Amino acid sequence: MRAEAVAPVGVERKGVRLAIGVAGIFITAMAFQWPFAFLSAVFTAMFLRAPAPPSIADGVRLVLLAFALLIFGYGPFSILRPDRPNIVIAQILLLMGAFWLSVTGKSPLLVVLALLEAVLMPYLVHLSLDLAHSFGSWLPTNMGFVLLAT
Repeated sequence: MRAEAVAPVGVERKGVRLAIGVAGIFITAMAFQWPFAFLSAVFTAMFLRAPAPPSIADGVRLVLLAFALLIFGYGPFSILRPDRPNIVIAQILLLMGAFWLSVTGKSPLLVVLALLEAVLMPYLVHLSLDLAHSFGSWLPTNMGFVLLAT
């Protein structure tokens, strides 16, 4: 007799929910042509793999925090755009803040958002102010859409 490994029913449901959730959100995002729609699939997978869904208050706080962090990064870096030494100093300070958040045991998502602000936002501002503003506003918006769906 062959011994077959059978997954518990809860694990199968969780896998199906994850697959359908990620595909559904991504297809919806592409159909409506959201800017940075690929991020919605990433956030969906992350939120669906969480042990418990976030509460509405936590979700709203997370979206507002992401919006504040990224727009806060956009503002100073767009003003400092012509002055590279000051951008490097600001990046070093923000990186130190992100690693402080990591060491003190804050949420990994908060640390990732702080690193996005410190590393990606100056690069996007250097490339294009429109691209940086679009990223700073659409990443939290995609996160909000995903939180509504999950």
